Amino acid sequence: MRQKASETMSYVLGPAGAGATTSGKASDPNVEKHVDYYEELLHTIEKMQHDSDRRSVALAGAVHDLKTPLAVIRGFVNLLMGQRLGAVTDRQLDALKDIAASCRRLDDAIGKLLFHSANSAKKQRVHLEIADFNTVVTQVREHWSPVFEQRGMRFVCKPPNDVMRFRFDRQCIQQVIANLLENALKFTPAGGTVSLSVTPEFWDRRGAGAAVAVDRRVSRSTRPNAVRLVVADTGPGVAAEYQQEIFEEFFSLSLPGVAPGIGLGLTIARHLVQAHEGKIWLESRPGKGAKFCVLLPFVPQPVKK
Repeated sequence: MRQKASETMSYVLGPAGAGATTSGKASDPNVEKHVDYYEELLHTIEKMQHDSDRRSVALAGAVHDLKTPLAVIRGFVNLLMGQRLGAVTDRQLDALKDIAASCRRLDDAIGKLLFHSANSAKKQRVHLEIADFNTVVTQVREHWSPVFEQRGMRFVCKPPNDVMRFRFDRQCIQQVIANLLENALKFTPAGGTVSLSVTPEFWDRRGAGAAVAVDRRVSRSTRPNAVRLVVADTGPGVAAEYQQEIFEEFFSLSLPGVAPGIGLGLTIARHLVQAHEGKIWLESRPGKGAKFCVLLPFVPQPVKK
């Protein structure tokens, strides 16, 4: 008589996952040991995630507590610069301007830390809606042109000729451009040039697993399906070994004459671009400036579950 399958074979969870089998009624001690290791690994991962979440909450709280005293400092500096508390000398005014500039940098760092803390434990969500990309570029030009002029730099920004309307998060993309321009402003010396260009682009995404309606070996469509955004500068450039690390959190290049940052601007830009199912990368050589490139699809692909 043929025995039942349950009497001759039992299923256990081995290192390779469900479906590993062992013959006989008695369980394999080695398999049981692997199961124990697997459960211990899961417990360790859960504990590490819990600890990471706690640190993120604590960091957010500590950074938030810095905003109030900073606001008080900025308020008194503005009063002194406006000579509402009495006359100040030219040397004192120069010192107050330096304090105000430092306050702005600190306020920007606090904002980035709060943003990163709020989104480090979860995937960045974006609100996609049909909008005009030309308008975004025009607003960026109006805001940043005086900033570069004050620093003695040339800012070249020309909105695209073609009207581009597609689904994207206006606020998030403005943040991406702002972070890239701020990075260029930081590393470009006075007298240098920073440019922002936007062009329609055909993005061949076959490698990403996108469905292909037409066999492109016979008929290849080159109709634009994305926007290409480039921020280029004439700064010192970035060596090849740092061009991936530069997008990692809290990574900051140390260069003579450049105050180190907290290393979150490019990280945030990468997160926001990826939330649009886009791509961001750096093209650079030492001494030849840096070029940050962004591709944003007109129709973001659905995220795979």
